[in-house]
Amino acid sequence: MTLVYTEDRGASINRTGAKLGATIKGEGAAQGETLVDARALAEASVPPAVDGYSLKDVTVDEEAGTAKPVFRVTADYGLPPGVGAATLEVAEERERWHTAAENRRVYHSLQTISKVPPEAPDYDKQIAVNDEGKPDGVDVPTPRPSFSVETRRSAQSTTESYKRAIALMVGTVNAAPFRGFQTGELRLSSAELSERDDGTWDATFTFEISPNETNVPVGGLTIAAKEGWDLAWAKAVPDPDPTTGEVRSKVQAAYVERVSPRSNFAVLGISP
Repeated sequence: MTLVYTEDRGASINRTGAKLGATIKGEGAAQGETLVDARALAEASVPPAVDGYSLKDVTVDEEAGTAKPVFRVTADYGLPPGVGAATLEVAEERERWHTAAENRRVYHSLQTISKVPPEAPDYDKQIAVNDEGKPDGVDVPTPRPSFSVETRRSAQSTTESYKRAIALMVGTVNAAPFRGFQTGELRLSSAELSERDDGTWDATFTFEISPNETNVPVGGLTIAAKEGWDLAWAKAVPDPDPTTGEVRSKVQAAYVERVSPRSNFAVLGISP
């Protein structure tokens, strides 16, 4: 028997749990394949965790009316004990917002407005091209918004497993929509837990915002879509001017790379 995940692994993720779908196909009734065999295969094959949720249960159902055995698998995932919103007893929250301009190195413009003289080389929207035909770019002040969420947690909910989970989440990006932002737009930049005399904990989580983009121009190319904290870069190649022989460069290809891991922000235990 073989286990095959459904499209996108049939995954559905929300604040309190996740589901994973798969199909097990047998070789035929003569092979003696049973529901017990299928369940054993499913339990050995499905991942122990999905986006921060722990495996809770595996359900296997046999599909009727098929020539060869077919079994439908559903894996249910939920928050680990002592972690996340399910155990949060003190839920009052405060937000603080901050926006400042930070210099960002820009190597490609949105548009070349003009050039003088008119016959000057076309550098394919690259900025400050040097004698080697490569763009040096320029620093551009760019808004970098962020916000913090302050809350208080009970002693019972602030377990060692919760603290460890939070520590490992810093630097990760939201795997699902969160507090009005789309998947990929929020990065958890810091988390602070401070114990009070009464045993409760003050918790502060800070998120940096980078909006998702569509139709991103890179030289003469266009990136159809890029999630906010993914990285876009371009490969340029020499493009000698056929008349003057001057070496220019032209964008040959553009890439979007995922450089920050995704995580389940529901584990933080604040409202989504």
